[in-house]
Amino acid sequence: MKRSNSDAGIVEYVRKSNNAIIQNALQDYFPWVLTIGLYIVAGFFLPQLFEYKTIQTVLLQSTAVTILAIGMAFALIVAEIDLSIVSVLLFAPLVGVLVIQEYGLPGLVAFPVTIITALIIGYGNGFVITKIGVPSLIQTLASWWALQGAVLSLTQGRTLANLPEFYQTIGVGSTGPVRNLVILTVIVVAIMWFYSVKTVSGRRLFLVGGDPDSASRMGIEASKYRRHAFLISSILASIGGIALIGRVGVISSGTGADILMPAIAAPVIAGVSLFGGTGKIINVPAGALLVQLILTITRVAGVSGYEFQLVQGLLVFVAVVFMELKRQESLENVLPGGA
Repeated sequence: MKRSNSDAGIVEYVRKSNNAIIQNALQDYFPWVLTIGLYIVAGFFLPQLFEYKTIQTVLLQSTAVTILAIGMAFALIVAEIDLSIVSVLLFAPLVGVLVIQEYGLPGLVAFPVTIITALIIGYGNGFVITKIGVPSLIQTLASWWALQGAVLSLTQGRTLANLPEFYQTIGVGSTGPVRNLVILTVIVVAIMWFYSVKTVSGRRLFLVGGDPDSASRMGIEASKYRRHAFLISSILASIGGIALIGRVGVISSGTGADILMPAIAAPVIAGVSLFGGTGKIINVPAGALLVQLILTITRVAGVSGYEFQLVQGLLVFVAVVFMELKRQESLENVLPGGA
């Protein structure tokens, strides 16, 4: 029996619709495609990457960076930057530990104390930036410097090793076959994704960062949402600090010193614009995994200590440039006439 023209038209329409869905998905979630693709390709040359131990290491070592990168993404979304996260991740958990040691409180109390400390720092940054007008680059750089000095003062340069059991549970504990660090990271990602796409406040952050004039005409107080971004960034930095400290098992003045650049690179690789207003929170973990994967590939490939940072930096640079070119191509495709 011959297929009618209408049936053929329906089949063709469904085929084109399915192709469009696939193309849109690949474009929207390209950072995941890039990360998984790189892992598979690199694994053929370095089979160690497919070993369970290596996969677990990549996941665990990317947890803190993922959490911090999501916080940084919210700052970037409102066209700001938060350099203080690298010190908040150390200072806030340190305050939590010192409080419970000083007053003999249960270890679990360290968590709310850490969050409250981060809230105070985040509010302070946001207030100075939005009310006084100090640029975020300068204010958060000053906070980074001051908090780092506070850490040195509180620890007197000592390394604190006897951490509460709460930190050990988070850092090295498991729930069934899954490490608690991975569970914590998934929960953070899920909550912040929901906030960014399903709540009015989350969606307004993108409008404030991308088109502040339109936001103002709609009666949206831009400074309020910029402060929200710094609160989120600071809170997530403290949670990332708990994850990092729990994994390494100590607090020292050097803890997390090398995490700032990956925390900035990850959201940029994931497509979050440095100029605000665009980006998908769900893609940020892919950026963090890609940064950690580059680090792991460099190590597994046997790059020596002298060239290690150079090679790692070059690979991250290539990834950032590649994602920026991809973003520009996407913008050209959605502009009228493809211009």
